[in-house]
Amino acid sequence: MRRALETILVPLFVACIALGALGRAHAQDRARALASPVGHARVDRSQFALDASVMTMLPLVIGGTIGFEVPGHVVFRVGVGIVPSAYVDAIRNVGAVWGLDPDSGRTMSLLLNDATFFEVGLAVRPMGTPGIELALSYALLWTHRRIDMAQLGGAGHDAGLDLTIDAVHAELAWQTEPADHVFLRIALGWAHAFDHRVSIAGEGDAQQRAAFHATADAIADAIGRHAFGPTLGASLGVRF
Repeated sequence: MRRALETILVPLFVACIALGALGRAHAQDRARALASPVGHARVDRSQFALDASVMTMLPLVIGGTIGFEVPGHVVFRVGVGIVPSAYVDAIRNVGAVWGLDPDSGRTMSLLLNDATFFEVGLAVRPMGTPGIELALSYALLWTHRRIDMAQLGGAGHDAGLDLTIDAVHAELAWQTEPADHVFLRIALGWAHAFDHRVSIAGEGDAQQRAAFHATADAIADAIGRHAFGPTLGASLGVRF
């Protein structure tokens, strides 16, 4: 439990420190801008810009993003990543404190460990950089693997699992450039699944196939009831 809490709370603590540092840096930038007749604190992105970053989105994903900014501070962004086992284990253990039963926790670990994540969306920073960003995106989480049905509480038969979750993800972010062509982005968000597909297939008689379908239906029902929640994102990247 202690390691699970550390996995979630340490990055959160670091992000809070980063937010405080960004706030102080922004105040200093504004002071320099007011003191200077030219004012170089705000980065001029009146044309086009391309950025690439590494990112984490607690409590789910680590990965990377590519963004393309057009005049008007509108950003088209694509991200890919995986769900690391450490994140899933932390969610499962901390979730037990919040009432997540052990069977559901084990099922979640089995389904999400090393699952693939894809996100595409649009964002706008009305005041440019540094400044607040509003982002809205479509997110896709999927996995395909072989499983032992005994791990899901059934008879010990090998089967193929296909899981896809479609979600909408909204964020309120702050982005700044602490150095030339380097940017830091901190975001608070909410992810909410709006569709999901679960399929379990394998060899066996009619009774075994019926068990596959029943297990898939139970997983789909659990996803529909629990696949939403807050997110905390952090990105560090370069701009061109």
